[in-house]
Amino acid sequence: MKNRGFSLIELVIVISIIGITLGYAIIQSSGFIDGIKIKSAAQIVASDLRLAKSSAIASSSEKTIVFEKNRYSFLGKIRELPVIILNPQTVIFSPSGMPKPGYFGTINLSLKKKNLSVVISPAGRIRIQ
Repeated sequence: MKNRGFSLIELVIVISIIGITLGYAIIQSSGFIDGIKIKSAAQIVASDLRLAKSSAIASSSEKTIVFEKNRYSFLGKIRELPVIILNPQTVIFSPSGMPKPGYFGTINLSLKKKNLSVVISPAGRIRIQ
């Protein structure tokens, strides 16, 4: 008589292989998710810096953003970030839209092993690298 089907050992081996593969995929996807989080945080920071610059020009007054360890404040609101700011600092835009001398540079963001920088040039250009 022929047996049609799988033995218990075969089923356990296949399920074990599937479990190991899924576990590896989950571990790898966490790095992918961290990359998305840090890129998103950098885009938010760059966007708010551009808003501060535009707001300074529109209102003909200085606008300040104060960066702390994992948050920053702008226009009286505090925005929490899912990343660490490695070099807390203050950025001040003059009414011309240019950052005041000494208040520009690089804001370094870090999440686990991933790092990104938001760069503010002396001319007021804001970019992510």
